[in-house]
Amino acid sequence: MILRFIFRYLYKFILRPFLFLFPAEGAHQIGSFFLKYRGAFFSGASFDSANCPFKLNQYSLENQRVLSRLSGPLGMAAGFDKNGEMLAGLFATGFDFVEVGTVTPKPQLGNSKPRLIRLRDQKAIVNKMGFNNQGLDLVRSRVLEFKTKFPKLVVGVNLGKNKTTPNHMAHEDYENMIKGFWGIGDYFVLNISSPNTPGLRDLHGMESLKLLLDKVISCREQQFLNFKKEEGKLEPEPELELEHALYQYGGQPIRPPIYLKISPDLREKDFMDVIDLASEMGIDGFVLTNTSIQHGQYQSFGGGLSGAPLKKISQSLVKTAYDHLKNKASKGENTAHSSQELISEKKPFIIGVGGIFHEKDVQDYLESGATLIQLYTGFVYEGPELIEKIHRSISESNLSAKR
Repeated sequence: MILRFIFRYLYKFILRPFLFLFPAEGAHQIGSFFLKYRGAFFSGASFDSANCPFKLNQYSLENQRVLSRLSGPLGMAAGFDKNGEMLAGLFATGFDFVEVGTVTPKPQLGNSKPRLIRLRDQKAIVNKMGFNNQGLDLVRSRVLEFKTKFPKLVVGVNLGKNKTTPNHMAHEDYENMIKGFWGIGDYFVLNISSPNTPGLRDLHGMESLKLLLDKVISCREQQFLNFKKEEGKLEPEPELELEHALYQYGGQPIRPPIYLKISPDLREKDFMDVIDLASEMGIDGFVLTNTSIQHGQYQSFGGGLSGAPLKKISQSLVKTAYDHLKNKASKGENTAHSSQELISEKKPFIIGVGGIFHEKDVQDYLESGATLIQLYTGFVYEGPELIEKIHRSISESNLSAKR
């Protein structure tokens, strides 16, 4: 607690002014050093899922398992810790869960620099990183090491395809990632919405999306069947102990949930089509939204906009998706199902992300239908103090996701 207090004010009055003297990507690398140092003192003792604010019986079993491990709804969005190097530091700073990545099967350098700029007057960031990451094998080893020490802490994995993989073969990359992180990731996110990999957003198209989801859901089902065979053994292999700890709930084996991260730049009809198709094919929830290519005078820079300007559109899409799925449920349309139970019989699961800078922003997202929320740009500008304010606000007002 003392270290968290010191780190909060160190960031606000010393570290942030210092970091903002550097180009954005260099500042991120320096900041990651401090978070790694902060993580060296992390014990995991401050996380108590007994204080879980969620009514678990509202959700599918897969999502119940994830939520039952959380002490709150606040997560770090993908993109901040691409390689799983800052997990301990981010949890020590106060996040309830962390999403690593985006990770691709093979390492890749990403796009050329400069590829990350701050828009300080807008409290925003524009990035065109291009899925730079160290690849499945190395990131997997780091996440495995962390989860072995702290199996109850929730770590999601954001999955992407390599730039050189053609779209008609994209499903192979995502399948390999599911297999690679199986037994380690608490949940998986299919990232088809980054604007920084050429052609990636074309996977929102109905035919491409149907192929991708069919292959990925089938892959998970096969992995799950293999897991159930091992789970039935009286003495499972030692290397499978973590898998058994993660993928059980209420005494029964449970599939890890798969969520779909969607672009905020889709036309309304296309957005609704994606929501419907994904729900029908077995997606367990949605991450709304990714960055936007609509960023005014910086359009020529390319890339995606995150931060305060994104809040209005992302929150609106959260509400649209939530109301749409609930409306289908009220009509008794079984067009939305998870891998094990009908989403139409349960509450839609949505992670809201985009432009969260204040406690009120969290309340807005939760009241719009988000189950969980994630920070990225807000953390860059406001630092650890924002996390503390959000947790205090949730505790004092008993905020929880929309009933």
